[in-house]
This record gives sequence, structure tokens and C-alpha cells, in this order.
Amino acid sequence: LFRTQMNPHFFFNALYSIQNYILNNNALESSRYLGKFARLTRAILEWNAQPFVPIQKEMTILEDYLSLEQLRFEDRFTFSINCSEDIAKTYQIPTMMLQPFFENAIVHGFKKINNAGFISIHFIADVNTSALQVTIEDNGTGLQPKEDNPINIEKKSIALNLTKKRLELLSAQFKRN
Repeated sequence: LFRTQMNPHFFFNALYSIQNYILNNNALESSRYLGKFARLTRAILEWNAQPFVPIQKEMTILEDYLSLEQLRFEDRFTFSINCSEDIAKTYQIPTMMLQPFFENAIVHGFKKINNAGFISIHFIADVNTSALQVTIEDNGTGLQPKEDNPINIEKKSIALNLTKKRLELLSAQFKRN
């Protein structure tokens, strides 16, 4: 349930972007965007039924997602995905678990910066515990209180709350952290 609640938000934004390209008579960009959107949608539908996906596949999904967002935001940011081939083939993570963090960085973190945005993700395996550490960094503004309500700094993103609940459910279901 939580996984399906997260994806429609992105789908709505993608469809809105395609609509904008069409309304602005930009057939080439709308076609390009629609092709990437279709490929990403197919991958998500294929893997969404699985609780976990190989990191290699998740990286492909993330690259497609970030490419779509680059088109949508007219190349206002770049990204880097860093993962060894061994980690990419060996480890698995919950499907679309990382996407909300990228979405928040793009939509909220890059809104008020004057320079180009940059997002990087690093996958690092701890050889002693076989735990996987995923680090996402960006040069956005970070979490800020709203100007009209400075007390509201504690308000959390719906997507991040859903991600936390997904992790809690998966931890309970598979009896591991």
C-alpha cells in the first residue's frame, strides 16, 4: 500500500510535464519525455510487485527518473550514481525506496538556489557486517521552515513518512533491520 501511494505522485508530475510540452507545441520534447516515461513506467510495474530489487535495476530506474526530472526542470541539475559492480549485482533494496529523497532534493532543495543543482548517491558495503550504506547528497537549500510559518520546521514530507513506514513494515515482515 505504501509503495503504491508514493508512485502516483511522480506519475502525476510526469504527465503534467508531458502536457506542458504538448501545450507549448514542443512535439520533439514531448515525444522524448513520453518515451522515457513509458520505459520507467514499465520497469516500475515489472519490479513493483517484488519487495526487493537488485541495486543494478534500481540504479537503472533512478537514472530514468532523474533523466525525466532533468527534462522537466530544463537541466537545472546534474546527478551522479556511484556504485561498484559487485555491490550492484549482489545487494538488493526495496523498490523505489530512494526516489522520494531525490524528488525532495529536486523539487524543494533546488527551488531557491541560483547555481546548478547537483545530486550524488553512493552505495557502500560494510564487509564486516554485509550492511549496505546509501548516502544521498545534494547542494540544495536543505530543510527550511516556511517563511509564513517558522514554527512548522518539524513538518515532514508525506513521501518521507511513507518511506519510513515502508522500512518499518519490511523490517517487521522479514525480521531484519
